[in-house]
Amino acid sequence: QFHGMEAWSLFPGEQQRLVDTVARTQAAGVLVASGDIHYAEVSRMPGPGYPLYDLTASGLTQDWPLETPNSRRVAG
Repeated sequence: QFHGMEAWSLFPGEQQRLVDTVARTQAAGVLVASGDIHYAEVSRMPGPGYPLYDLTASGLTQDWPLETPNSRRVAG
């Protein structure tokens, strides 16, 4: 979902291209790493035969009081 800032959700074509590339190359165990959003989360998206996880991390001392919308967020 869009939370008012730059977001992966704004690039559905690029998301599909990533999934297609993983499928075409038969890459196993792909983990996407991202950051620079001032909080950490793990998201799960459908992948080519297995789910793709996105580990988002930022500075260890960052605190973000608002939960941004993300239907793919892994609870915990």
